[in-house]
Amino acid sequence: MATVIDSSLFHSMREEAAESWSIQLQKQLFSCSIVLAKQLKLTSNNVSLSQFLALCDKSQTHLLKQAIKTACEQGLATQLHLIFSIDKQRYLAECSIEKGEAGAANLHGHLKLLQCYLSHEQETTLLKTLFNETKNGLMVADINHHILMVNKEFCRETEFTEMELLGTHAGVIKSSRYDSDFYSKLWNAVNQHGYWEGELLAQTKHGNSYAHHALIKRIMLANNMKVYATTTRKLDVSLAALSNQQAIEPHIRLPDKKAFSAELERLYQSLPSNQTIVCIAFNANMSSSISDDMKAWLISQRFDSMAFNGFLGQINPSLYGLCWCSEKKVDIINTTLWSIIRRLVGTRKDDALKLAPVMTVGCSVLALDATSPKQLLAHAIQSLIANQQQLSSTLYYFDRRLSHRFERVTVLTKLLDNALQAERIEVFYQPIVTLPDLKVVKFEALFRTHLDTGMEYSTQELIQIAEKNLWIDRIDATVARQALQDLPKLQRHFNNPNLEMSINRSLHNDLVSQSCLEETLQILSYSGADLNNVTLELTESAFFQDLTRQKQWINKLSKIGVKIAIDDFGTGYSSFSYLLNLPVSIVKIDKLFVDNLKENSCELAMIEMLSALTHKIGGKVIVEGVESVQQLNILSRVKVDMLQGYLFSKPRNLADTLQLESENTFVHLTPHVYCHAELTAADVMEKDFIAISLDDRLRKVKQLFAQHPVDHLVVIENSQCQGIVTRAALFQALSPYINTKSEQHRDAVTLNKRAHQIMKKSPKTMMTTSPIEQCSQWLLEHSQDIIIVTGSVDVCMGVITAKEMLRQLIPN
Repeated sequence: MATVIDSSLFHSMREEAAESWSIQLQKQLFSCSIVLAKQLKLTSNNVSLSQFLALCDKSQTHLLKQAIKTACEQGLATQLHLIFSIDKQRYLAECSIEKGEAGAANLHGHLKLLQCYLSHEQETTLLKTLFNETKNGLMVADINHHILMVNKEFCRETEFTEMELLGTHAGVIKSSRYDSDFYSKLWNAVNQHGYWEGELLAQTKHGNSYAHHALIKRIMLANNMKVYATTTRKLDVSLAALSNQQAIEPHIRLPDKKAFSAELERLYQSLPSNQTIVCIAFNANMSSSISDDMKAWLISQRFDSMAFNGFLGQINPSLYGLCWCSEKKVDIINTTLWSIIRRLVGTRKDDALKLAPVMTVGCSVLALDATSPKQLLAHAIQSLIANQQQLSSTLYYFDRRLSHRFERVTVLTKLLDNALQAERIEVFYQPIVTLPDLKVVKFEALFRTHLDTGMEYSTQELIQIAEKNLWIDRIDATVARQALQDLPKLQRHFNNPNLEMSINRSLHNDLVSQSCLEETLQILSYSGADLNNVTLELTESAFFQDLTRQKQWINKLSKIGVKIAIDDFGTGYSSFSYLLNLPVSIVKIDKLFVDNLKENSCELAMIEMLSALTHKIGGKVIVEGVESVQQLNILSRVKVDMLQGYLFSKPRNLADTLQLESENTFVHLTPHVYCHAELTAADVMEKDFIAISLDDRLRKVKQLFAQHPVDHLVVIENSQCQGIVTRAALFQALSPYINTKSEQHRDAVTLNKRAHQIMKKSPKTMMTTSPIEQCSQWLLEHSQDIIIVTGSVDVCMGVITAKEMLRQLIPN
């Protein structure tokens, strides 16, 4: 075993080379170097595979087995860090599996012990210390909500001792403010999404109510044991006035109408010439019956979390005002307004708890419909009062021109919200085919829904609305679950157990992208599907504010076998950084590049460049939006891997997809696939070579070499090659004293020798039809030599040198 050189908890190991190992798959034998066998305390350097696997920590054995399985089936190289238990000591190790052939009988790799790791006892002690010393309250309860663990901070918040809480039902801290229906919906949200987060009221041991921010997560332990872990943070605010019956003043009070009007005047006096003022008045009606004070507190909490540079005030107990400076662009104003509305409404988990208000908003814009601060507030309130309360949040402009301009998006937003609440989410499947055989190898699962309107709309338009309203993660999760359930049905119908499924995840907002990826990992892990047949498509234009954090989750997905694809590639500002920083297997080139695709077009040049780059890093390329045979023909020339589009099939629901022929190859389109002709010797040979005869003097040979930058002259007799004269052979045959002061008659005589006297006989010859690979292989082994290319009757047609072959094959 390597020697420990320090006494910290995580002992470093001395720098030693990684040791090699191999696995015989059929015999299930593990072999390694003698040094590694001693390090692992194995009985010999040839043991059963199970004996080696037993050294790995039980919590990580599945990772090692999955890596071995993937390497066996696909021949992929893998590197992972594992914890090994060796002779009552744990070590962090780096294990690598070398790239091999898919289905090979043996695996090879290296293993290196990096450092000593915490013992189980140390790990338990450390985790308990962290659990107890953290500044957040922590509670763990079993499936029946009986408390298993609490920390010091949780006891301080609740005023209970640890022993008073252990074994007690978690309902001991429930606030009497909520009814049973409230808690029922809360736990339904936890079990459906895996977590719930938000502000809650709780009750101490002595009956005092307090507010805290809570994160409740469902955690699966070994043997399918489920527990609920709750993290709490007490909020520094008094909520004594929790009901309309109480008259106690709350500690939080928003600026009143007078202060709000003063702020409007201040903005007006200091307003830059290139900006305007936006003023809104709104009310917030919640389905949960809470006091105006509690409602004001929730709105102020959500507004503060936005870090928005605006001023929030309370005009009267049920009416609020908000104002800010903005660019003089109505589209920007409208986008900002809906962003504010969405953040004040909250998320769908709040809706489950009846804390998501339906907001009615009236808006006034300086210089469009108002000329003074006083008129701004009056017009905002007037546009609110003059319009009817709707079933979903609604925005009304005082200026009817603005209302008319943005009415379409507003109507579609309401209709989509209704459809999602009614769970009218459908999954459609579109095939993805390979080139050049046009065989279906995977399907992409796509979201569809039907809105109750005669208005025309596109799915992309609905997706953009869903992204803006933070609904897309719910849509993606629902589609993913259904698609993974349908995959075995599609595989059986098309007689292909390796048929793949692509699912989408839009990381549209960095605030939710981490939970999206975590939820995706859970969906995939619990699906029971072969994850080697699953591709996760991440929208390339996604908002990766913290790429390092997202990379951790994406690496986890990649390690369990899921292929990672970047969708809409080329449309975002950081396309290439994703390729360099993420384990990307597939790049999907956006339809934008295909719509105007023509020979010698910029779009074609971009696709060629992106394909070459992706293939260079070992990935594959899918081109979306293929709708014509002309596009098919052009794309088949640039050697992309797969195609998708209406030319092959529009997206269909499962029933219609299962009506397709089980041998799902688009044979009728194969004549439009460009067939790449195999290059032959005739394609790369140099026809204008320099020929001499058998009896030409070396004087002439010397002159030809001086006049031409070649290293070979071809000796021709009766149109057939008799041999080769090289520059080196000429120098060897001539006297070194020629053209010097020491030259004598006998030196000059060497110039009279004949070409046949120094030529190399029987040079390498190949037919014009010989494959280029055959020529390349020979020149790799004889790089200084030359190939004579002959026709069917041994007539010399040309020559090939290594230099000429490179010049022909590599474009300028």
